[in-house]
Amino acid sequence: MFRKTYADIQIDNLEYNITQIRNHLSPGTFFCPMVKANAYGHGDVAVAKALEIMGVQSMGVCLIEEGLLLRQFGVNAEILVFRGFDLNGARRILEQKLTPVVSDWSHFEALDQIVGRGSSLPEFCQIHIKFNTGMNRLGFGLEEAQEVLEYVKERKKFQVRGILTHLYKGEDGIHSEGRTAEQLRRFSELRAVFGSLNPIFHALNSGGVISQIQLKKYGHVNAPLTTFPWGVRPGLMIYGYNPLDNTGNELF
Repeated sequence: MFRKTYADIQIDNLEYNITQIRNHLSPGTFFCPMVKANAYGHGDVAVAKALEIMGVQSMGVCLIEEGLLLRQFGVNAEILVFRGFDLNGARRILEQKLTPVVSDWSHFEALDQIVGRGSSLPEFCQIHIKFNTGMNRLGFGLEEAQEVLEYVKERKKFQVRGILTHLYKGEDGIHSEGRTAEQLRRFSELRAVFGSLNPIFHALNSGGVISQIQLKKYGHVNAPLTTFPWGVRPGLMIYGYNPLDNTGNELF
């Protein structure tokens, strides 16, 4: 017997979802849809190429090999690699013009040994730096921020394009005393530390994006989610899934 089940992926629906999200964002907001895990099972190459046609300039993957696959199939957008890497991984990232997300000192050490060390490798490297504000999975501690700043300033080979964190409960973003609000208050401390580098600050996942839209709709402009144009990294929501259990469906 052959299975009679199949997935019918409608790129038009993807385009609609992307358009709806963008309509709610402030102009110039960093927008990085996630295409990790084979675009959540929807076909990463097809989705990434469709996103490029829509004018999306950055997208995110988890693993190096996911980024390499997209490059192999001609995806030219900026591709952020969010999971860690070793020396060999750093080489492959730079050779294929992927953008590393640095979340611990070993990543800096690997890149430091690779950047500018061969004809196929760049003389400098754009990076995003991740900080842990409560998820406790990946990222530098906030107490390390000044040390990280001094490290990158001493090494001209690193260009800090972004500073980021990961919300672990974006769904409670509408609550002023929720976990998301607390994370963003901590994250805001980094703006004073890294402001001289003029990086992008990005934090919002799908739950955070929907919560931010709700707050703006109802005029709550003084909440941590709305007082700064945080960059967004929507994942589940671009594929039609609402992580808030249908809360906020009326917004789209």
